[in-house]
Amino acid sequence: METHNQPINQPARVLPNMRVCRAADLTGSFAECLVGNPVTCQYAMPFGYSYLCGHPERGTIIDNTKRLQTPKRPLHFEQPLRRGK
Repeated sequence: METHNQPINQPARVLPNMRVCRAADLTGSFAECLVGNPVTCQYAMPFGYSYLCGHPERGTIIDNTKRLQTPKRPLHFEQPLRRGK
């Protein structure tokens, strides 16, 4: 079995894979691929220093990415103690 220089404890990654694919919406027609080094994906298009996602189901990939991100919560600071007059 050829692993293409993958670490022994990590199986070879085959893209596209809906469990691995992550993308961020840029416009209604374009999404940025967030997978590191997606050169094996037939839908990844090099664009500057990143890749665009051309997957026909990129809307689902974007939704999955948003769902998996942890929501940012506002910081709550404790109220200073008020001293009686």
